Amino acid sequence: MTAQPQPNLFIVGQPKSGTSAVFSFLRQHPEINACSAKEPSFFCSDIRSQYFHLSKQARTLKNYLALYRSGDYRYWLEGSTAYLYSAKAAEEIHQFNPDARIIILLREPAEFLFTYHKQLLRNSCPFEEVTSLEDALALEPQRRRGEKLPRHVFDASFLYYSERLRYVEHIKRFTALFPVSQIKIVIYDDFKVDNAQVMGGLWDWLGLTPPAAMELQQVNAQVEVRNRRLKQFLDKRLFGVKQILRKRIGKRIFKVLRAGYRKIIFAGAVKEKLDPALAQKIRARYVNEVEALSDYLGRDLVSEWGYANFSASAKSAAKAEPMSLSN
Repeated sequence: MTAQPQPNLFIVGQPKSGTSAVFSFLRQHPEINACSAKEPSFFCSDIRSQYFHLSKQARTLKNYLALYRSGDYRYWLEGSTAYLYSAKAAEEIHQFNPDARIIILLREPAEFLFTYHKQLLRNSCPFEEVTSLEDALALEPQRRRGEKLPRHVFDASFLYYSERLRYVEHIKRFTALFPVSQIKIVIYDDFKVDNAQVMGGLWDWLGLTPPAAMELQQVNAQVEVRNRRLKQFLDKRLFGVKQILRKRIGKRIFKVLRAGYRKIIFAGAVKEKLDPALAQKIRARYVNEVEALSDYLGRDLVSEWGYANFSASAKSAAKAEPMSLSN
């Protein structure tokens, strides 16, 4: 063990698939030193942007390591969901620490797109402004040409929804560099049904004795925006000055103001569900990705995730218009 921070445990994605909950569990272990910022997004130079660093300021390795407490630990944990999609993150993490362990969480594609789209809508400066998921999916070809982009999206690739579902391609960037023994893939459904069992597997994989007791607060609850125009008005004026404001008024007052903002803007936890017809379109379109993942993991996710009923003709029809799901 060494007092010098040496990040060696990375939750790399995907977003909206239990990453925050797993991070919350892991950080409670006395032998794990968790990064003070859950998503510093330091090891993804290809998509790293000003947005990632407004609050963390992890622009240099020195500043990045400063996000960890000093002391002797077995693992230094961080989680940045941009790493899974980054073309360079696997390589950059490997160059930094080839002995690092990688955790990947994956979710059924239709449900993932639904929750991911909602998250983009509610970001402090929204990456997405099209409230209909179906319309947002249909816009992907234009957005790849630099058209129909929201004003505040720093990297248009965040709106390339189809690329988020290339699960095997993303996984292989890590398996090409790290031994399989250093990579743990978790299916979100397993974690949702029995997080104790999944965490037990993670503790064994890490060679750690589970903590005597663990607490998990609700993290990243799905919420609805009450007034989108008001949110956009406030966000445009607050973006980029929040950290200055925090320093001037102090953390305690800042937290009170932030809580008031959230109470005004967000409607609280909701149980909005994905439209079944749209879910079927998405599953028909991406059945090949699920088949590839099933083969790669040796697990029948085609059946588990409800993709088994899509015929070859349905798959062919979906492939005929690979980006638009509006028909």
